[in-house]
Amino acid sequence: MSEFKNLKITVSLKSPAMVDRFLTIDSILLGIYYRLMTEKNGKSPFVDSIDSIKFLDKKEGVLSGSIWYINPEQKVSFDFVRYTKKPESNKIAAALNSQTLKDESGGEFKAGLFEEEVMATESIHFFVRGDKDFIGRLLSELKFVGKKGAIGFGRVGQIFMEEIEADKGHMLDGNTPSKPLPCAVFKSTSKKIAFYRTRPPYWSNHDLAQCYMPTVSLYEASDESWHNEGLSVDQLQEYVANVTFVRECVKGKAGFSGFTIDDIPQDRKKRWEPYNGEPLKCAVTGTMHSKGASGDMMTMMGINAKNFTDQAYFQNNSFVSEDFLWSIKKDQLTLLGDSLITKDALIHVQGKKKEDGSRFPDFIKDPTKLKPPFSLNVKTTANSQHVCFKGRVAISNGMFPMQLGASTLFVDGDLLMKAIDEVQIVVAGTKEHGISRTHLVGNWAGGNHPELQRVKWTDESEKIIDDFQKKYDSTIRRLIFMVADLK
Repeated sequence: MSEFKNLKITVSLKSPAMVDRFLTIDSILLGIYYRLMTEKNGKSPFVDSIDSIKFLDKKEGVLSGSIWYINPEQKVSFDFVRYTKKPESNKIAAALNSQTLKDESGGEFKAGLFEEEVMATESIHFFVRGDKDFIGRLLSELKFVGKKGAIGFGRVGQIFMEEIEADKGHMLDGNTPSKPLPCAVFKSTSKKIAFYRTRPPYWSNHDLAQCYMPTVSLYEASDESWHNEGLSVDQLQEYVANVTFVRECVKGKAGFSGFTIDDIPQDRKKRWEPYNGEPLKCAVTGTMHSKGASGDMMTMMGINAKNFTDQAYFQNNSFVSEDFLWSIKKDQLTLLGDSLITKDALIHVQGKKKEDGSRFPDFIKDPTKLKPPFSLNVKTTANSQHVCFKGRVAISNGMFPMQLGASTLFVDGDLLMKAIDEVQIVVAGTKEHGISRTHLVGNWAGGNHPELQRVKWTDESEKIIDDFQKKYDSTIRRLIFMVADLK
């Protein structure tokens, strides 16, 4: 391997892209690397370790490789696209050695309609420290970035690598992470802290740790959350599954009766045995529990097919925890939709006022009211199965997860507060430039939205909207849109 260099990698985009805000260059490079190794060796050499990765720098056991950024002067436009996902039920059934009916209306083979934000811009760039020549060879194989490359999104044009003086593969500056970094070994005064994975694959929910999170502005911006005295972090050091946290918060409260082995249907009960002994890892939540039930995979599949659609959460064992059994009760899940759940078991349901007159949107408008730890869930369908099962516990109001249906969004609380203030200021000048909240947070490329057509579209108004959307990512803009009384 050659001597490591500090690199800036610029990827030009030939088509709009669906790019997760926390997509890192090291995960892209490792995806290419393992694919090439698989083609060479005939099998995947992937292991859940970074010890064998020699072409990227490491600090405190974390690979170098930032999230993506854009240049502040770049033009950016957004829109939404819908697509249908239809699982290959034949292959799934064969892999599970299952005779399960190929019913795509529900269960593990359920088809779905998804909506994603797409971004059109000239290019994105990353920072990394590593072997320039080896990284260059890997990047020559990069054809697209982000989701749905097979149907034309995120097509890559030219790729430029340049050596830079500063090492930004872990930190943009002395206080601002450029990727999720474990709090246990990195130092920062940032209050943007969340449970996240510290090595690829970053999408996995297993082995999560307290991490300093990057700011979500699309351009390189310094973390200023430490200035905000209203932001706080809980000292919850160990990750617990959201269902575990929620169960402890609401245990014994009205409407939350819990779950017993007796609740299992009689035809399945004979294949289940209650377990109460040494802690085991739950096949669904991934956390250790000493109480639950063990049974064969088909029994677990039967329960899962009735209540969930997420195959990826099953591991190669047959133990499910009491918390998971509790979480599949429909009456519990119904109560958990659109909720903020805290340690003192306060449950704020959207649309309903609490005794002090506060409503769900009041907490969105002012993240300082969100006292960690908490669980924030918003359902997107008539059923509430996903929100408790897939959510994560928030340990900071400076950067907190919000479960929106099947999607886990990470909200930059510090920037959200600034965005709300800026919306008020811009909208106050409506008579001058004709910009409303809808223009700022909506994605109306080219002025096609009816409301946009009623105002005079100028270079000045376009720049105001463009600057706003580069500063505040889609998650922040989506939340502002949810707050109905913010004009």
